[in-house]
Amino acid sequence: MQKLKYIIIVLFFCFYAHAQKWEIGGGLGASNTRTDVSTFNFLNTRYAFQGFLRYNFDHAWVARLDAKYFSLYGSDKNNSTQIAAIRDYTFSDNGAQVTANMEYNFLDFRDLKRKVKFSPFLTAGIGACFFKVSNTALSAFSPCIPFGMGAKYMINKNWNIGALFETTKTFTDRIDGIDATFPEGMDPHIKSADLSTDDWYYFFGITISYTFYHIKCPDHHDKIMRQALPPNKREEN
Repeated sequence: MQKLKYIIIVLFFCFYAHAQKWEIGGGLGASNTRTDVSTFNFLNTRYAFQGFLRYNFDHAWVARLDAKYFSLYGSDKNNSTQIAAIRDYTFSDNGAQVTANMEYNFLDFRDLKRKVKFSPFLTAGIGACFFKVSNTALSAFSPCIPFGMGAKYMINKNWNIGALFETTKTFTDRIDGIDATFPEGMDPHIKSADLSTDDWYYFFGITISYTFYHIKCPDHHDKIMRQALPPNKREEN
């Protein structure tokens, strides 16, 4: 029983050390969209929020569970095509997204021995998104594939800041809500600029995160075990 207790103590130290691999954070940002109503246009920019949990496998590879809430907006007034001028349509959405992502740091980020405090990174993932078009009964649920790039900077041993730009492909053409607004039988070239394409949206955010950084798991467990023993037992071992 005594040996089992000492082994548990060692395992506890190791588990506690692995907590440095976990990172929690959030961000504020901006959203934009590309639908049949409008291409990417800064005048269509709206707000977005992000929350995430990272698991740092090592200094290069990172898994990220990500959740976003955002507003999307598009208007034919910000589109210079002839169809847009005739249609004169505007939409706004509330949307949410949950995705599982992988990140690749180009530099050995948070390598304290080498003092690497900054790294650009690439990211890609897969998940699901949901949209509710304002003033209509139309909603859309779709798989989505986000991908993009960003940068991270280590402020100190625990705190990090970063920036992230993501483009997200959806598998729906209903973000703009045109089908719910225009009557059946309308010329499809007016009702929608291109019925064959799916909608996309974009996110740019500034993030802050906290890394649970603790003591490292020792290379030699025997030392920890000897220190865990009562004084009168150390000589016996």
